[in-house]
Amino acid sequence: SNDIFIFTNRPLHTISGGAIRTLVNNKCNLSERQIIDNLTNGFQRIDQLESELNGLLPLGHPLLAKFMWSQVLSQNLSRLSQNQFATKHYLEKQIKPAITEDLEVLLDYIKNKALNEEKSRLQNWIMAYQMDTQTLIESIILYAQINLLNNNDELDSMISYLCPSLFSETAQFHSPLSVKVLRINLANQAVGCVLVGMRKIEYVQDSLSALELSDDDYLTIEALDDIYATNLITFDRKMGLDLDACISQLLQKQLLAETLLKEICEKTKELLMNESNCVSISAPVTVESVGDIHGQFYDLIEIFRIGGYCPYTNYLFLGDYVDRGLFSVETISLLTCLKLRYPHRVQLVRGNHESRAVTQTYGFYTECVRKYGSTNVWHYFTDMFDYLTLSVVIDDRIFCVHGGLSPSIHSIDQIKILDRYREIPHEGPMADLVWSDPDPDKEEFSISPRGAGYTFGGLVVKKFLEINKMEHILRAHQLCMEGYQVLYDDRLSTVWSAPNYCYRCGNMASILEVGVDGQRFFNVFDAAPENERDGPTQQLSIEKKEKVHYFL
Repeated sequence: SNDIFIFTNRPLHTISGGAIRTLVNNKCNLSERQIIDNLTNGFQRIDQLESELNGLLPLGHPLLAKFMWSQVLSQNLSRLSQNQFATKHYLEKQIKPAITEDLEVLLDYIKNKALNEEKSRLQNWIMAYQMDTQTLIESIILYAQINLLNNNDELDSMISYLCPSLFSETAQFHSPLSVKVLRINLANQAVGCVLVGMRKIEYVQDSLSALELSDDDYLTIEALDDIYATNLITFDRKMGLDLDACISQLLQKQLLAETLLKEICEKTKELLMNESNCVSISAPVTVESVGDIHGQFYDLIEIFRIGGYCPYTNYLFLGDYVDRGLFSVETISLLTCLKLRYPHRVQLVRGNHESRAVTQTYGFYTECVRKYGSTNVWHYFTDMFDYLTLSVVIDDRIFCVHGGLSPSIHSIDQIKILDRYREIPHEGPMADLVWSDPDPDKEEFSISPRGAGYTFGGLVVKKFLEINKMEHILRAHQLCMEGYQVLYDDRLSTVWSAPNYCYRCGNMASILEVGVDGQRFFNVFDAAPENERDGPTQQLSIEKKEKVHYFL
């Protein structure tokens, strides 16, 4: 805001774009050339340090995947430079804390090491990385400031809009009307910050309230909320990615072009990289298709009919989007586009079928080849699966996961430090989260008949909830003939959202609504009527070629 109110101590019509740039240069005591040089050198230093870390940690160490900030910042530099104030807020309130958190994880890693040369080198690296990333962030903020002010046409246009009808040539102070116009301009800049995904709507609401404007003067809070749902993706439209058109096409069960899916998956990976292994969300959340949709596209549309379409309903999906059903490609394409279009209203959790090994056997691989003529689309999606989060917590009350618990995990903090950016392993805590099942006849952990993960009993659930101060576990992963199942004195629920599974099991399905006070309500539904005309016949023709007796 200071960059705007720098105009207010002189009549606006007397200040040109060049004069403003002079003010900015004097303010930071650096020329444009120096700022750009500092920015270039900053990226080089960070890139060099991140390369050096490869020699300080073992090959394939999970911490290596965290330190990719040079790539993240450089890829988003043009987007960051759209607004100096928004850039400053975004970098200082989001990026700097994230880098600090990564460094703290690395520091914890070396604390247990003996005093030796390796520990000393890592400590020196941490100090250098912290200082150089701070310097780089400052350079990006200054670059954004210069980049914005360099646009003479934009500045002169704004000045000519504000000045002629508001000031006389001899005006020394702004009139009340000019102050209001200036405030409206600030309000719309705040909206612009939301549009580029650099400020949270809560922060913008506070700023707009402070400006003391009426809803008629600028975009309403309700409209702003819808704008915020687009996050960074608004700018993608300028680059040829129209997500609304993609979603509209997919809702009609029409495939997207292969090149478009490649771009969508790449951008979704960028988005998912910023999510924790355990995402926290707030109710009210309609927990839709908690896991297993299994390519039953028409039943997914039925869920939207029942629960409401995005962005009017918040959705949490708990994995197993592909395999078994006829339309895995359409299903995962739609869900991915919805996540990209409404990143804070749609959450996607990884299931055991979001893996290369399983999808090669149970349908998704074959479907991609049949519909696109190559394995490229399968590679795009399975690479993206590696970035999906592992769990979600609703209101610090409900722990949500695809499969279940692990004997290796007692605290949610242990989930947060797992390396999830990889294929699901055959064993270990990550495998347990997507493969395990509750067993009402047991109290503790036992070997799972699935061959992966564990079964766990009521005592395990009770201990986990007590340690993490929560009330309930919500999971998917198991076929429920009634659509859902509640166990262990209402401490655990299983939700199944694929009715008439594989078009022949005859089961019901459900979606779970979670209220603000933590209340849970199951909406039970049957298979969508569209399956009668576009499902079983095709399914039978496929089964004649390949029949697999397995229900995951």
